[in-house]
Amino acid sequence: SARLVSGESVSLPNIFEPETITAYELGLKGTFWEGRATVSSAVFYNDWREIVLRQLIEVDPISGVQFEQPTSFNVNAGDADVWGAEAELNVNVTDNFSGRFTVGWADATMKNAIQDAYRDFPSFAAEGFDELAGDVSGNQLQRQPEWLLSGSLNYSRELAGDWEWYVGGDASYQSGVYVGNDNQGYLPEHTYVNTRLGIKSGVYTVEFWTRNLFDDRGAIAAFRDIYWANTDNLYEPRVDQGDRPDFDDFVPLRYTVTYPRGRTLLVRQRMCC
Repeated sequence: SARLVSGESVSLPNIFEPETITAYELGLKGTFWEGRATVSSAVFYNDWREIVLRQLIEVDPISGVQFEQPTSFNVNAGDADVWGAEAELNVNVTDNFSGRFTVGWADATMKNAIQDAYRDFPSFAAEGFDELAGDVSGNQLQRQPEWLLSGSLNYSRELAGDWEWYVGGDASYQSGVYVGNDNQGYLPEHTYVNTRLGIKSGVYTVEFWTRNLFDDRGAIAAFRDIYWANTDNLYEPRVDQGDRPDFDDFVPLRYTVTYPRGRTLLVRQRMCC
C-alpha cells in the first residue's frame, strides 16, 4: 500500500515474472599419485535473466496522482552473465598427514539493468554513476566475490596406548564484495586462520584451538535497511517518542553491518560414551 499526497491510502499490485537461470558446466575429476590424491575441477556459465530488482515510482500508475513519498516496486529489470571456475584437491601425503585445498573464481556482471534511480537524490550518487537512469549495466553483482580460496592441513600420530596426538589448521580467503548492485558500497577482503592441537583416545579428548588467529575484524556482511522509499514517516508520532524522522532531517540511506568474532582461544575437554 502507499499514500497519495491527498492523504488517501491506495493498494497497488506488484506483479513480475519469475527469474530464469540457464546453467552450463563442464567438469573433470581424477585420481593420481597412486591414489593418494584426488582432484575435481569445473568451469561454468550461468545465463541469468529477468532478475527482479527494486524500482522507484512517484505517481500512482492507475490514477496518475503523486505519492506522498517515492514507493518501491519489484520489477524484472536486469540480466546477468556469471562466468566461473573452481577446483578442489585432496591429498594424503602419508598415512598421518593430509591436506585439502580449494580455489574458486567468478565474474558476475549485470546486463541491461536498471535499479534505484538517484534522480531525486543526485548528491548521493558516486562520480560517474548515471543518477538519472539508475543504469547498473556492467556492474558486479552484489555479494559476489571474485575469489574464494581455502586450505587445511592435518597431522596425527600415536602417542601411547590408545592415545594419539594431532595438530591441524585451516585458512580461508574471500575477496571484497559490493553490498549493492549500484557498486557504491564495498566490503573488504578477509582472511581467517584457525588452528587446533590436541590429544585423544577412544573416550577422552583434550584440545586447544584458536579461531580467527590473526584477528581479522573487517566487516563480513551489510544490508541496506533504509531505502529511498522507506525513510519518510508514514505514521503518527507516539507521545513517548516524539517526532519521527523524515526526508527533511534524516538521510534516506543506511546499512546495517555485521562484523566477525575477534580472535578466540579455547581449551576444552570432552568425554564420549
